[in-house]
Amino acid sequence: METITIIVNGRPKPWLKKFKTITLEQLTMLSFGNLDYGTTVTCTYSNGRKKAQGSMVKGDKVNVSDGMIFNLIATNRA
Repeated sequence: METITIIVNGRPKPWLKKFKTITLEQLTMLSFGNLDYGTTVTCTYSNGRKKAQGSMVKGDKVNVSDGMIFNLIATNRA
């Protein structure tokens, strides 16, 4: 299967090219693994080539492309 590389919290991660989107929950698993109940995760992302940028919260998904950068922060405060 063909993969692309995304950067999650500074680390390169493979992502299957056939999956055109990624959810915050999938990014959380790539970055932190399983988190305790009550942990809130927020994410900012950017893609220099397409100048796409934004933020994600629970339930969000974005179109993903090679080289996209995701920065996640986990907190146990809502």
